Amino acid sequence: MTAYRRQGEVVLSRASDEPSQDPVVASFLAFLERDLQAHPENIRPVTAGTLAEAKRLTSGIEVDLDKALPEDDDDA
Repeated sequence: MTAYRRQGEVVLSRASDEPSQDPVVASFLAFLERDLQAHPENIRPVTAGTLAEAKRLTSGIEVDLDKALPEDDDDA
């Protein structure tokens, strides 16, 4: 069962027994697969330098994964 809030209401829906697949995600993953097979030279490891740069770029940004999104952020 899935529950979510939409415009102040709680909406429940019965979950399907079949795994669902998002067509956008599936298309993107298929594109990625084709591109990586066609251009394996573009595959690069995540190096210590790359990780350090990512940490530098995101330093000071705090994220609370348990915090609810604002109501106006609901595009359902």
